[in-house]
Amino acid sequence: MADIVFSFKKTKRESIKDIIDSHLSSFHFPMDSYLEENLDSSDLTAIYLENDLIGYAGIEKGDLFFFHIILKYYRHAHQAFEEFVSYKKLKRVLVITHDPLLCSIIMEWDYTVERDACWFIDGGRLEKPNTKVKDAVFRLALLSDSAQIIEKSGDFFDKLQERIKDDTIFVLEENGEHLGYGIIERGRYFPSCVSIGMICDKKHRKKGVGQTILWNLKELVYSEGKKPVAGCWYYNILSRKTLERAGMLAVAKGFTAVLKEKEKPPLRTGNRPGELVEG
Repeated sequence: MADIVFSFKKTKRESIKDIIDSHLSSFHFPMDSYLEENLDSSDLTAIYLENDLIGYAGIEKGDLFFFHIILKYYRHAHQAFEEFVSYKKLKRVLVITHDPLLCSIIMEWDYTVERDACWFIDGGRLEKPNTKVKDAVFRLALLSDSAQIIEKSGDFFDKLQERIKDDTIFVLEENGEHLGYGIIERGRYFPSCVSIGMICDKKHRKKGVGQTILWNLKELVYSEGKKPVAGCWYYNILSRKTLERAGMLAVAKGFTAVLKEKEKPPLRTGNRPGELVEG
């Protein structure tokens, strides 16, 4: 049997749009804006088997963020991954649990885990939270709010003034004081979804500020006929609890697999514990 020959060529997103669409349609859960931005900024490589385009990979800051082989060539996915990792000398792979192929591939490797993220969908609880900020006003941010937003949130928002002009930043205030802020980012790869997020002023924590902001953002998203999604750092326990109290459910997680080597199990037959087969 002839050896299988893979080749890897740098490419642009427009050239492999169908492959990327195939990849995203295989997800059990939509990407949030964080992953969308990573896909936009990744260095993309087209994967070929002989002359056939069979998949792609995306590398961001030296880490493998995206890897996919189309269904017709799934039987070659594990070998293509191994050769690509060797070709690029990669050591770190972002694994998102809603990507079934990459989860299957990574199971054949030995690696250490760095937990990265949790992703949420709405569980359907739509009633307004009962909090200590019942009289607070939720509104769109204005350019005149910029100084106070920066003072209270630091560098949480990039492109702040641009986002304010795009009507994607919101303020929760009481008696003229900002209690916290919300943000929406409309999905590009998953246009039926809108990513929501929030940040609270430290001195107004434990009042339900985050829940109130998230509830209002969810209502806004639903009014547009869309679905709210959210994400946060795995170890941001306060944000995770706030999202859950606002009715969001953690249904997917992400971790970085720091690769050691591909497992090389001995030949066996039967079910566990199996019978060793002598070569």
